[in-house]
Amino acid sequence: MTNLKTSGSDALNGISPQEFARLIKMGYADALRLEEFRAELNEKFPRQWIAVLDSEIIGPAPTAEALRAMVCDQGLDPSQSTSAYLDPDEQGWIL
Repeated sequence: MTNLKTSGSDALNGISPQEFARLIKMGYADALRLEEFRAELNEKFPRQWIAVLDSEIIGPAPTAEALRAMVCDQGLDPSQSTSAYLDPDEQGWIL
């Protein structure tokens, strides 16, 4: 996978328009999936961090750092996942 988190305009060098569109859609789909199931996830994993990658849930973890380590331990790139803190008392954050 291509990492779009690199700084500067070089981040997009060598990426085809099709690959760029695929990466955007993948992240958008994961964010939508997270929102679609947020109530259920809040109930199942209250006050925990989770990540979603290719519609698969990774976690839960008590901290963002622990979640990042969990994602890395599975050989995945954290920058490719959508992460959220699940707090049933608040709207929530998607990163």
